[in-house]
Amino acid sequence: MDMKRFALMFFYVCNIFILRTESYDNYRKADNTCQYYKMNSVAKCRKLHYIPSLKESVLALEIRLSYLPYINRQTFQNISSNKIIRLAFKMNNTIQAISNDAFSDLRYLQTLEVSFESQLDVLNFKSSLGSLNVSFFNELILESNGWTSLPGNLLNDLSGAKLSVLSLNENHFEILNASIFKPLIGLKKVFLRRVLCSIFQCRRKDKGGIN
Repeated sequence: MDMKRFALMFFYVCNIFILRTESYDNYRKADNTCQYYKMNSVAKCRKLHYIPSLKESVLALEIRLSYLPYINRQTFQNISSNKIIRLAFKMNNTIQAISNDAFSDLRYLQTLEVSFESQLDVLNFKSSLGSLNVSFFNELILESNGWTSLPGNLLNDLSGAKLSVLSLNENHFEILNASIFKPLIGLKKVFLRRVLCSIFQCRRKDKGGIN
């Protein structure tokens, strides 16, 4: 083998080794941002720029302090094979918009939380609810987002859902019209702790139910 061919082969092998090492390092860095709890069924991640692959056993994912400004279907491509039943964007993930197909591949999702996301306009979140699988979905938590109002049709896409719990704690609604809850015929609990609301418009039935 002449020296030129040997040098080319050596260069090729070195490049393959470097690429594999970098790939492994990147995987480890992503993995190190997530901690696992409850026999690896819960993953708590922070400082993400994308959602990495998680252990197959993960059923619940909590994300904090990450840079995920635009959430769409591709955001969850690495965990689409997981049976995620709980997803929580818990605090300061710089979310600005969530697309109308975002949760299409999270077919088993039962609980969704989007909290402490001050950059997220509720109008850039509303359409994403249409991508939830209403057969399983039953709990929605939207806390401390600094919202001052909610569109009247916010929950219309959940009319077929078994949603029983809705939390709007610690927002700053100027007007909150109770008719917004009308599509949710199975709703059992609404949490409004520390909600600053100057007017709560609602019409009640004779038996005390919200009409």
